[in-house]
Amino acid sequence: MKLLEIEDLKVGFETEAFLFRKKQKDKEVLKGVTFSMEENQVLGLVGESGCGKSTLAKVIVGMNQTYQGQVQYHGTKPQMVFQDPYNSLNPSKTIGFTLTEPLRVQKKWKQAEIRKKAFSILESVGLDEKLFDRYPHQLSGGQRQRVCIAEALMTDPKLLVLDEAVSALDVTVQAQIIKLLLQIRQERNLAMLFISHDLRVVYQMCDQVMIMEQGKIIEMGDTQTIFYNPKEAYTKKLLEASGIADEI
Repeated sequence: MKLLEIEDLKVGFETEAFLFRKKQKDKEVLKGVTFSMEENQVLGLVGESGCGKSTLAKVIVGMNQTYQGQVQYHGTKPQMVFQDPYNSLNPSKTIGFTLTEPLRVQKKWKQAEIRKKAFSILESVGLDEKLFDRYPHQLSGGQRQRVCIAEALMTDPKLLVLDEAVSALDVTVQAQIIKLLLQIRQERNLAMLFISHDLRVVYQMCDQVMIMEQGKIIEMGDTQTIFYNPKEAYTKKLLEASGIADEI
């Protein structure tokens, strides 16, 4: 079953020539991106900085609504997990406040039900319910990222968008979070769009991979094919630059 369909997605922004104070033609960030995602699929999105990966992520989760093309959801709206868990959490709010906010704003749940669900979600990401009343600065980086994942799960999405969600963590914690994400995927039949510059992590995480260059998807296929038999010169360059081509 399809969860997300994107067709001919284009995003641009206006530039301004400061010398003459004249607006120039829109600079295109995304140039006709088309793809879809299925239930339980883990799709990697790879490309150099500035190619449009984060812009695409923001369109998918509704943070950027200025675009042309079609974005169609089937089921609940996707949720996002960002790169920096500390900046993603409000330092003045408890973990419990942050977790329960998505359900409190719906005004459909009793307080006791919300609290019970938050405890259950904390347990599912490997955290003790005692953390409910703590603040972000009282947690480790790995714990904070687990909280961010828990927050994203509170509305029971079928698709998570993970934008460099493990890149700010040290190698040991990174491995733990990857294991957790794969476990959650199986338990919840969850799909993930996994955005990363780290091809080693993409190889571990993803069923399929999309390669983005300058706002376009230039190559897409299953992970083994992309890594072992890439068609595009740009994909080969990324693999060579990462050093992973000699390891797999």
